[in-house]
Amino acid sequence: MGTAMYRIGIIAPTPFFADRGCHVRLLGLMRALQGMGNEIVLCTYHLGADAEGIETHRSLRVPWYRKTSAGPSIHKFYIDLLLFVTCLRAFHARPPAVILAALHEGGFLGGLYQRLRNVPMVVDIQGSLTDECRAHRFLRRNPAAYRFLELLERESLRRADAVTAPGPNLRWTPQRADSYMSEAALTVRRPKSDPAIAKTLAPMTTVEKRTILISQLERSLALAAEQHLDVPSAAARTRAQALLSRLVIAIEDVSTLEVFVADDGTIEITASPHGRFITIDIAPVSARTALVVQDSAGVAMIVDPDASDTEVVRRVERAA
Repeated sequence: MGTAMYRIGIIAPTPFFADRGCHVRLLGLMRALQGMGNEIVLCTYHLGADAEGIETHRSLRVPWYRKTSAGPSIHKFYIDLLLFVTCLRAFHARPPAVILAALHEGGFLGGLYQRLRNVPMVVDIQGSLTDECRAHRFLRRNPAAYRFLELLERESLRRADAVTAPGPNLRWTPQRADSYMSEAALTVRRPKSDPAIAKTLAPMTTVEKRTILISQLERSLALAAEQHLDVPSAAARTRAQALLSRLVIAIEDVSTLEVFVADDGTIEITASPHGRFITIDIAPVSARTALVVQDSAGVAMIVDPDASDTEVVRRVERAA
């Protein structure tokens, strides 16, 4: 940027500032941008502590909403609309030269603002919105609901000129919105025929697929331990790793597979090939595996409370 100064509009659909990872990262980004000589204008929720030296505009106060911890909330749907109104007011007199949108929700709001004013937008994401909702048990096992969330994830990044993330792992799982990060960032100014992009979007090997899924499992286990939740037994972890190793061979498109640890320690592996929704639950202590296969309407077609690994792989292969 040199000596030039830019007015940067920050859209943060979160109760900033609360002392947690996402907010610490965002504060660091704003301080760094200020240090380069830029002017920062922050639009955020009505909750949170003000950061010294940062022009802050807060959404209309909602007295009954006091959540400052991480995780989804049904109230955020209308609070985000209030935040968008705040952005319009804050940016009206002096529109920003650049939008920095935090999280997928910020990307969605920033995309709406871009429709009114053609300004470049950078979206900074922390991970997958869908995975977060799964981890917090925000939604029931409804295939249509998860597909809607994935659509929102994609749309939140569709208009971004660049997308940033706190780690390299987010570039994987090609049909998830947080993996559109790498594709969106690479294809803003370069065609997909570019060798670097072709390499990034090339089909993955079985070893790469397994590494990605095992990494998902390890990150989820670490998160469960940090939050003092129930952690699955060694037997459950071993069975999950063995099953994942077989599933990546059975399924060509690894993006249809996800793995995470639920609050009670159950390891959940999900697959969504061709409109079906397959859930594989590995019990935290006994490592017993339950299998549920649903159609696109969420109606259970197969329920097996104690399926063998071979049966699980066979059912997934048939659906794929």
